[in-house]
Amino acid sequence: MSEWRAGVGRTIPTAWLSLDPDDNDPVRFLTYLMGALEIPRPGQCQAALALLQSPQPPSGQSILTVLLNELGQSDQPFVLVLDDYHLGASLKL
Repeated sequence: MSEWRAGVGRTIPTAWLSLDPDDNDPVRFLTYLMGALEIPRPGQCQAALALLQSPQPPSGQSILTVLLNELGQSDQPFVLVLDDYHLGASLKL
């Protein structure tokens, strides 16, 4: 990944999330994902995080929709790396 970033010729903000088998829990995964996304996009996950932390959170798909809409409001590129994705591949949102 470092070699690819160097070959691009400019620094691209990167969110890096290392997964493990315990990250199959949707709430845990989404919490960690939003935490990682705060690195290249500070403050852009606020609505999705508020939904996730609400007493009666909506479905994971609904939260992801809000998250993607928040991230889509910026035209600045970033890279999301899901390291060891195969460890969390059975995640159902």
